[in-house]
Amino acid sequence: MNKIILFETKEDCCGCQACYEVCPNQAIEWKQDEEGFYYPQINYKKCVSCKKCLNVCPLKNRNINKEKVLCFGGQNKNMKIRESSSSGGLFSVFAQAILNSAGSVFAVGFDSNLQVKHMEITEIKELDRVRRTKYVQSDINHTYSLIQSRLKKQKWVLFVGTPCQAQALINYLNKKYERLIIIDLICYGVPSPGIWEDYIYQISKKNKILNFNFRDKRNHNNGHTVSWNTKKQEHVHPLMQDTFSKLYFQNLIIRPSCHSCPFTQIDRNSDITLGDFWGIEKVNSKFNDGMGNSLIILHSKKAREMWEKVKINCKFFSCTKEDILQPRLKEPTPRSKNRNRFMKLYKNLPFPILYYLYSIRK
Repeated sequence: MNKIILFETKEDCCGCQACYEVCPNQAIEWKQDEEGFYYPQINYKKCVSCKKCLNVCPLKNRNINKEKVLCFGGQNKNMKIRESSSSGGLFSVFAQAILNSAGSVFAVGFDSNLQVKHMEITEIKELDRVRRTKYVQSDINHTYSLIQSRLKKQKWVLFVGTPCQAQALINYLNKKYERLIIIDLICYGVPSPGIWEDYIYQISKKNKILNFNFRDKRNHNNGHTVSWNTKKQEHVHPLMQDTFSKLYFQNLIIRPSCHSCPFTQIDRNSDITLGDFWGIEKVNSKFNDGMGNSLIILHSKKAREMWEKVKINCKFFSCTKEDILQPRLKEPTPRSKNRNRFMKLYKNLPFPILYYLYSIRK
């Protein structure tokens, strides 16, 4: 019996966790590497070479849908929701529709330790937990099997995640469900959860951090402000003065596979793609008020039908493929030439020293 090889290099694993969850013998363990990312490791004493892990992998199995897409720019009409969202608040419109149908929404939130996890919500009052961008690779845990369980009970389900997570869910289910809506995101690449954990520990040494917002909109700058609160104090500063965000957008802490991501294109297998509408000032300047706008791409008949139901809650305009093209819909985020150097320092220096070095660097 030949041994199963899940990936040859770290560029070949996106960390979606589908192989871990699909394994019938629990032969796959989830191990953190020296960069803080998680990778699957096979226990060959348990493995029966069924190849389910290979069949579910989104990087190995991704026949991209080529249906005609519809593209829109838009905002939530509810200004409070828009202010508390990272872009235009359109995720909330879709989520509310599912929750009002007694369904489940699976999306990303912070746990009590500010670790980033996929979680299920079933009530409108819980929705704020999963609003706003989290620039960290999420722990998807048992989301795929939970979704399958809800769908078998004829419940409506909305899943929101990165394109590789969305494709992993499609592969895991291996069956079409009319009550499933899949939203994937225009993704810059996922940063290291291990480095995020070290960062949160570093900045909360004196006082426990109660919440964290990567895209605070109080300055009407499309969310280019970071904020967090302790019991005693609020911290607010520009995005690129936040050390973790600076490391992320300098492309130093992104998962290796993201630099060769095959999903950085308009055509996807999801129902809906959501993201920031960067460059909206060139397409429709009336919408450019500094409070964020959503880009919506509808890929499926299901998505178009849902949009007809929810668009009454939006201000929006239609646009072309050419209007919406932005870097992450054309090609992956490039790898920084300094990434190896940074990761070598991360492996060898105490994190407080590394944090200080990059805090003072521009």
